[in-house]
Amino acid sequence: MHGYMLRADVDTVMGDSAIVTLVQTCIRETGRCPSGSEACITLNSGVNVTGTNYLLVRRNGVWTLVKPLSGGVING
Repeated sequence: MHGYMLRADVDTVMGDSAIVTLVQTCIRETGRCPSGSEACITLNSGVNVTGTNYLLVRRNGVWTLVKPLSGGVING
């Protein structure tokens, strides 16, 4: 992988429970660039996006991950 981005979103808060989504986007390099630099990202670079929804619960003021609820992967 050449680069990645990690994003977390709070979707719903219900009292002491919350559902959050974690999305990871990874870009694979395609090899050497025409300019001679080590790696290049082009329109043909592969992109993988993984998304997972999690249930969090607040106990004594601290949010704790309880379990993953669902997830998916997109390969491009």
